[in-house]
This record gives sequence, C-alpha cells and structure tokens, in this order.
Amino acid sequence: MTEHQLHATEMKPREVAWNTPPESLSEASKAAWAYVVHHAPPDVLHALDAAMLERWAKCAGRYREAAAQLNRAGIGALLIKTPSGEVQCSPLRNEIRALGQEMRGYETQMGFTPMARRRMSAHPAAHSEQTP
Repeated sequence: MTEHQLHATEMKPREVAWNTPPESLSEASKAAWAYVVHHAPPDVLHALDAAMLERWAKCAGRYREAAAQLNRAGIGALLIKTPSGEVQCSPLRNEIRALGQEMRGYETQMGFTPMARRRMSAHPAAHSEQTP
C-alpha cells in the first residue's frame, strides 16, 4: 500500500459547528466560546481542539462569574474572617486564581497569547483541518 493510499483510508476528523457552542456551557461560557471563534487567527482552531476549547470556555465563564461576584461584594470580600478569628483569602479569590492558571495553560496550547501565536507561526501545521 502506498503512502497516499494509507492517508486516503485514515478517518477524517469530525466536523465542528464552531458557531454553535456546546449545550453544556453556561451563558457566560457560551459567550467566551463565541468570542474565541470570532477572533481566532486563521488556522489556529482545528477540529481536534474543540474539547480543549470547551474546557477553556467553561473556565472562562466561571472565571467571569466569580470575578463579577467578587466585584459586587467589594474589596472587603477579598479577605474573610474565620470563626476562630483568623483572616484569610476569600475562597472566591482562590477560585479566580486557580481558574486563571488553568486557563493560561489552555491559552498557551491554543495560541491565545502573543508568544504562543509567534511560536505557532514558526511551526505551521503539516496539514490543514476545518477551521472556523
């Protein structure tokens, strides 16, 4: 079998309806998904990235919701007093920090940062898949 015949028999990646975010996403997460799909540079998103984009959108949606909740509560909500009288960081602040760190990993992998895009343009994909 020739190399061309091997490639012809490979499974094709599933198509992604980029303009329709997954139903499992919250409204804030759907907005994050739509923003990425609309603003992603050409050839950055591929069908294989859909699951990673979904995870990023879930984090981004929850990040925005938590940040809004913290903003509504005011600066005093950054610290809380425990029943024993100790002062510690708000669990909401810790959640925002953890979500930001998780998002940063996805953003680096998917080319959402200037440095990641520069790295990706230095190593163009060997073949093209469906892009938004």
